[in-house]
Amino acid sequence: MVAVIFTEICNGCAWCLDVCPHQIIILNHDKRAEIVNGERCIECGACALQCPRDAILAHPLGCGCVSSVVRKKVRKLLHLPEKSKQCC
Repeated sequence: MVAVIFTEICNGCAWCLDVCPHQIIILNHDKRAEIVNGERCIECGACALQCPRDAILAHPLGCGCVSSVVRKKVRKLLHLPEKSKQCC
């Protein structure tokens, strides 16, 4: 599942832009987050975890949908513990 951004909830903080490993999130002309090149989304869930408004829906880390290498990189970037109880 490619991440889904609910633009009506987004406040344009751009925190999701900073954590996306493939930099596929931009701020649109309304200063709201938007996904471009969705086919490049690796479903790591970093954007959803980082969003303070819960405006992004994505697979949570640890669900097995992404490689362990990606999970480790994202956890390190977000300063999360090695293991997460989140799972889909």
